[in-house]
Amino acid sequence: GNEIKDLGISLTSLIRFRDLNQSAVFGKTTKEVCEELIKPATEGQRISFEELCQQEKDCQYVFERANLFVSHAWSRLFVDLVAAVEEYAEEHPLPDDSVYFLWIDVFVVNQHTGISDFQYWSDGFKDVLKSIKKAVIVLSPWDDPEWTQRSWCLFEFFILVQADLEFHFIFAKAEKKNFVMSLVEDGNRFLMIASKIDIARAEAWSPSDRSSINDMVRSKIGFARLNALVIASLRDFCTSLAGLDQDMGLTPDQQMKLLVHAAELQLDVGNFKKAEQVSKAYTENCRRVYGDGDDTVADGLHVEGMVAQAQADYTAALSKYNSSLQIRLRDRESESPSMLVARQLA
Repeated sequence: GNEIKDLGISLTSLIRFRDLNQSAVFGKTTKEVCEELIKPATEGQRISFEELCQQEKDCQYVFERANLFVSHAWSRLFVDLVAAVEEYAEEHPLPDDSVYFLWIDVFVVNQHTGISDFQYWSDGFKDVLKSIKKAVIVLSPWDDPEWTQRSWCLFEFFILVQADLEFHFIFAKAEKKNFVMSLVEDGNRFLMIASKIDIARAEAWSPSDRSSINDMVRSKIGFARLNALVIASLRDFCTSLAGLDQDMGLTPDQQMKLLVHAAELQLDVGNFKKAEQVSKAYTENCRRVYGDGDDTVADGLHVEGMVAQAQADYTAALSKYNSSLQIRLRDRESESPSMLVARQLA
């Protein structure tokens, strides 16, 4: 077997590991870092990196009880993993200057031994996660996150759900910027990607691991249910990020496009009150920047109408649609009303 401990590497130590091995980790995936650095360093005693450090008096890396579990795909760049966690810690500082200790498998799990009893191991893993209480899930790349394609990652999500842990999806800063820009241009692209998740087709480095994971998921919750939970969580993440004020250097036009797409995304997932708030904010912003008669105001009123219609408030919906149409009629008196109605309904 492979004992699961509740220890984690300090964030400072993780950054030190990256910096001290900069030439060796640059451009390498986490799996490559494991194979080329972690395993050779621990091969003599066939122990975990954490155990090796505990034995060395002058070890430069600190391990204590973990307070943040990090789920990530080994097939992605190691430096991106470090950057994402580092930025999360900056945005979510712990009280009293406390330190993040990160449960990252490559550092705390023995990489030389396999899992002899998967049920026993998963029970221990669940107990460790319960003691840690909080998790982050690293999504990279934003437009096709490999986390969603790896059996172990989706299994970890399954355990997170079972343990009822608080968790957050995170990006590295560059990935977040690209993600937000995609919401500006096409608010549904990420959700289309997320809708393709299927744990039954997810891959693992070890075929036996994949088989064990699939057997457990099939017996405990079922593929369809777990897929639905992952997709729902990603949709919630997508809509919440779209609705936040992001310091991304967006132009006023881009900010307003983001707002209207955020409203549409909230509407898609049934968050009517939030959709109403965001759509009204968009309309008011457009009025303030462009004036009452601008087409962007018409767009906002149209989305407000969609929100009202979704809540069966047809009187309010008709009023919003009519106000939107009147703005377009004033701007396009040469076009026929029927063409304008068709444009509204498109």
